[in-house]
Amino acid sequence: MQLWCMPRQPAFSPAEQAAIEKVLPEFPLRDICLFRLLNATGLRISEGLKLTVRDTWTGTAIRADLVIAKRQLKGGRRQGSQVKSRVIPVSDTLRPVLADLVFSIIGSGGEGADMNQPLFQGRGRRPLSRRQATHRLRQLLLAAGLSDRSGYGWHSARRTYAASIYAVTKFDLNLTRYVLGHAHLETTRIYLPEDDAAARAATLAIGRASAPAEQPNHRAVGTVDF
Repeated sequence: MQLWCMPRQPAFSPAEQAAIEKVLPEFPLRDICLFRLLNATGLRISEGLKLTVRDTWTGTAIRADLVIAKRQLKGGRRQGSQVKSRVIPVSDTLRPVLADLVFSIIGSGGEGADMNQPLFQGRGRRPLSRRQATHRLRQLLLAAGLSDRSGYGWHSARRTYAASIYAVTKFDLNLTRYVLGHAHLETTRIYLPEDDAAARAATLAIGRASAPAEQPNHRAVGTVDF
């Protein structure tokens, strides 16, 4: 479900990210954690909502890595699927908010807690549905003043993450594909802006590096232009 019915949900610009972060503390811890998790890991919303306490908590601390089983990933249940389980490191900035959410579910002691509880819960401790999560995102984006542009959705966080990974890896498309968990490069390509200024700059830089050191400023006798 998309918020404003656009075929492709755009990535957030740095200014839009800043606007969201400014209002994010006004929202419940669950919503803060869900947004930051997807923004920091590139998980799809369907994958994030399947996480349990056990997926993130060892019993004493937040796990160093999130291990997402194949069956939890998009297309992972299809017979013959090339989808593989993913291991996603938990950053130092994400760890505290995950810990706060886990403690809010199991209590500070954690003894005897049901580790199979959903990490993102709705009423009655039932798993938060995708529709409910989308409604919460809409409230967040409206509070951030982003209602004047159409197409936002939870996948916008994944696209933002993809663009960041592409830049950090110095425009390594194959490594970006691997980080996103895509099977094919063509899938990764559509996540990246077609007019990516950094990619253009990199292409031009390669061209300059491969150009001859000197160019003659005169024509050789007998040459013919075709």
